[in-house]
Amino acid sequence: MSVDQLTVEAKLHELATETDPEFVQDVVNEFLSTTPSQVVEIQDALNREDLVKAGRTAHSLKANCATFGLAGLAHALQRLEHCCLNRQLAEASMHLIEIKTSYALSRPVLSEILGRIR
Repeated sequence: MSVDQLTVEAKLHELATETDPEFVQDVVNEFLSTTPSQVVEIQDALNREDLVKAGRTAHSLKANCATFGLAGLAHALQRLEHCCLNRQLAEASMHLIEIKTSYALSRPVLSEILGRIR
């Protein structure tokens, strides 16, 4: 499991060109600050066997990941969402581990690239 730094950088620079570098920095910083609590929401929902809540949270988080070029994290969230829709609690819990690992790998990459967006 790895993060394609070139893809992430290309996506963020594309967003900065289409919008505003400061806006991109704000959105990415918001993502970095809120994602840990969203992952905890997913975990808590799975612990309560609330697959609807876990799936919804995964779905909303997935969109930002795709926008930032975090394909591995987006795919893991999609798989978790699919498991929730199909009432596969054990499988969803396995994907949560993958999501946590992928986010841990993505965070420093995003932070590093963010410092170069002007």
